[in-house]
Amino acid sequence: MGAIASQIVATENIDPKLIAKLVDGLRDQWIAEDVADWLSYHEFYPGVVAAIQKLQTQNLTILIISTKEGRFIQQLLQQAGVELPREAILGKEYKRPKAEILQDLLESRSSNLSSNIPSHLLSNLSSNIPRNIWFVEDRLKTLEQIAKMPALGGVKLFLADWGYNTQAMRDQVVNQVGNFAGDRSLETSPANPPDNSTDHDYSSSFNNSSIKLISLETFGQNLKNWL
Repeated sequence: MGAIASQIVATENIDPKLIAKLVDGLRDQWIAEDVADWLSYHEFYPGVVAAIQKLQTQNLTILIISTKEGRFIQQLLQQAGVELPREAILGKEYKRPKAEILQDLLESRSSNLSSNIPSHLLSNLSSNIPRNIWFVEDRLKTLEQIAKMPALGGVKLFLADWGYNTQAMRDQVVNQVGNFAGDRSLETSPANPPDNSTDHDYSSSFNNSSIKLISLETFGQNLKNWL
């Protein structure tokens, strides 16, 4: 899909920034006029809601870091029967890259961030408790950026095999882990060459085995099954 969009933009000589601004404007107008209607067009992947609810029964601190506005995420969760404190949803309003938010959580050093998260959620991030952050993301580029940051070396990274990625990206992660770890069970058939244009640079491998692929089925299981 990304390749098709990029091709249309190039062929029609369209300004991507202008298109993004127009799309954002139409979305904001739609939300302002009928937020309930806008929300009705969103749905969770099958199994995601049940997986989140299962994780909530364990001794875990669950946070959502998203480029979408937190208030809308909370409304969608509530519609699906998931109760998560508004302060546990770090959305677009924070105006910061996900990697920076992760680093702040890891170090508990951002007063701007910490002041907005309830004490019971920050308790697991206090200075006298080892950090153990598991981050699930559907954009490979975001995970690659995080994997390159030494300060986030302790964060376990997972590429969701659903959402905003392609089979070629998923194959690359699986093969990379297999090549570095020597785990033949994780290998799949070689990835097909990607389209000429995507949002990921395939000209060079990211050469990192710290990113693991996770399926929706595994996401709904105990954490020990994620590794």
